[in-house]
Amino acid sequence: MNPINIGTNSQEPWVGEDRPVFVIAEIGKNFIQSEDERSVDEYLRNAIALAQAAKDAGAHAVKYQTHTVEDEQANVEVVSPHFKGSDRYRWVKRNEDVTPMDGFWKPLKEACDKIGIPFFSTPMSRASAQKLDALNVPFWKVGSGDILDFVMLDYLRRSGKP
Repeated sequence: MNPINIGTNSQEPWVGEDRPVFVIAEIGKNFIQSEDERSVDEYLRNAIALAQAAKDAGAHAVKYQTHTVEDEQANVEVVSPHFKGSDRYRWVKRNEDVTPMDGFWKPLKEACDKIGIPFFSTPMSRASAQKLDALNVPFWKVGSGDILDFVMLDYLRRSGKP
């Protein structure tokens, strides 16, 4: 395998054979640490604190998850034990509502840049990938549940990013 540059310039990290381990801190949605509604500002502070903790612990990058309900989930009642009685649509909508582009993702990306740790996020749909592309994430991570989402995968492939 040829080494792949996963940074935004040739000086940033490369991964591949004979390269050191590249550690990614999986933050996901762990900045949402309450079932009760909290402010976007509180979630943003949590997400930044987790990025700083990851950097302090030696991680090379931080990864979150990005949702866009209209492109991801139909508004139908799907009850699952994983969602404690709420339906999937409302759960995805809540995740999207507490992470607006201008009030959450942009300031989080800027904070990660300031901390000095690459930021990226798993897009849970093509629309989410488009949001992240607007933030100029350096690379993609596809969730295991999306390996057959050919619309999103084609978008990611066309972006030219690893």
